[in-house]
Amino acid sequence: MGGRTLSYGAGEDDIWVIRVEAELETENREPQPQVPSEFTLRQNHPKPFNSATEIRFDLPEKVRVELRVYNTLGQQVTTLIDEVRPAGEYRIIWDSKNASGIPMASGVYVYRLKAGEFTDVKKMVLMR
Repeated sequence: MGGRTLSYGAGEDDIWVIRVEAELETENREPQPQVPSEFTLRQNHPKPFNSATEIRFDLPEKVRVELRVYNTLGQQVTTLIDEVRPAGEYRIIWDSKNASGIPMASGVYVYRLKAGEFTDVKKMVLMR
């Protein structure tokens, strides 16, 4: 705690002492993002979707992540993520194209998140 002392007076017998103390925060602190407490795969949005959809998921720890899209025959359409990611909340946009960049037909698709030992699957509907 820092401060300063100021002394005032009009004469020998008239002395006032005022101590001023102030605690100043000198750092600008950015709010720290909350780390999720558990692995979560959320439902895509919008549902159904036309040309693109958002897929959200939470990671409570740094882990290798695979996010893949499959058709109803179980054939892999595309890989959206295949890398190590730190803990946090994520949003990924799928543009409804396969791995070759070709737009997919209307229909039901499945997306699967694999993060360490965690695996979850959700359905989504593409309507052109």
